[in-house]
Amino acid sequence: MPSTLLTGANSFLAAHVINSLIKAGHNVTGTVRRAAAGDEIFALHPEWKSHLDIVIVEDITSEASWDSIFEEKKGLNHVRGPRTRCVSLHAC
Repeated sequence: MPSTLLTGANSFLAAHVINSLIKAGHNVTGTVRRAAAGDEIFALHPEWKSHLDIVIVEDITSEASWDSIFEEKKGLNHVRGPRTRCVSLHAC
């Protein structure tokens, strides 16, 4: 089975990516910053427990946090929502 790392696993978009990867036969490792975020994923999607591992990466800026995670993975999906500032509704 292919193994894929997905960052930002608790985002709305990540839920769709995780679902697609699992349906395609992947084992997924998802990163979150808080243990509670991982618990929330499994509360919403208990059917993913056999194909999704959650890893807590509190400091995403630390390269050492990622070393052991990247060693084992074949693919990577980085999921991040856009961060924009709207001054007015017309500028959005």
